[in-house]
Amino acid sequence: MQNEWWQRRWILGLGVLGSLLIIILPLVGGIIWPLYKPATAPIAILMAQDADFNIGFKTVQLIGMVLILMMLLALRQLYKHEASLKLQRATMWLFVGVLLLAGLNYLLPLQTVVEGAVFNVTWSVRDIVALMVNLFLAVALWRYSNAVANHGATSLANVMKLMAILFLLFNALEYGVILLNWPLVGLMDLLSYDSLMLGFMYLSWYYMRQAA
Repeated sequence: MQNEWWQRRWILGLGVLGSLLIIILPLVGGIIWPLYKPATAPIAILMAQDADFNIGFKTVQLIGMVLILMMLLALRQLYKHEASLKLQRATMWLFVGVLLLAGLNYLLPLQTVVEGAVFNVTWSVRDIVALMVNLFLAVALWRYSNAVANHGATSLANVMKLMAILFLLFNALEYGVILLNWPLVGLMDLLSYDSLMLGFMYLSWYYMRQAA
């Protein structure tokens, strides 16, 4: 009989709910705030200091991130129970990456909507921090995929590796369309976020279905 909190199905499934909240956030944002165009503006514009409903958008995204973090903590405890040090470390890399992403969006938002809507090749401090966080997350996903592959979870490893590649690819394309002055920044940003969240959603579902 499983009594530990980290072995419960609903705890391991929190990542599915958290990822889904973050995936649908831009869709909801486009409906209730017509100024936001998901194809042309990055998701960060929803959390800009002067954006309409920014508190609500920040709160929903923060809740989603917290749910994913709780799932990752449960996974770390599961790996600790299985005495898998490599998986514990790889999971903590993911945990730190998600924590940094949550901190970036909640504590270091865009100052104005215009800042997120006007694109140029000059980089702000926030842009540099965002790039570093995204690179860290891509590396963390790759490390985790290698760790679970060595643990025998081939299907999970392949999905996580694919999402790491797509996340990095769409982030690179986002900077590329800025240089080319194409109005597709929002689409690339949306696809990079969705790649990341789909990875966490699959990870959560994978372990949730195995729980009692």
